Amino acid sequence: KINKFAGRSKFSTWLYRIAVNNCLNFIKKQRPTEELFEEITSSGKDDPVQKYKSKKFREMIKRTVAKLPEVQRAVFTLRTLEDLSYQEVSEILRKPVSTIKVNHHLAVKNLRNYLRQKI
Repeated sequence: KINKFAGRSKFSTWLYRIAVNNCLNFIKKQRPTEELFEEITSSGKDDPVQKYKSKKFREMIKRTVAKLPEVQRAVFTLRTLEDLSYQEVSEILRKPVSTIKVNHHLAVKNLRNYLRQKI
């Protein structure tokens, strides 16, 4: 990737952006929302109707999380689904802890609003 550095910004800024993008891509690939809601919605029953409803619910949650702005989605995923501390999320995203807390609060608020409209 070094040959893609165009010099329009500092090298450290360019490198930081690559690191952030790689972290976000890693988070997306992990698909923790699917696993989390699989646990929440699986009741051990073999009822096909319940399985269908659970699958629909998981899909709705995934779509809802995907609607969040990028920073809120990253903060929500790291803080809530990956169970990292605010400090750890702050270090990963290189933003102040106060900004992480605000973005987490906004993400939860937005998710609630989206879900209220759907349910």
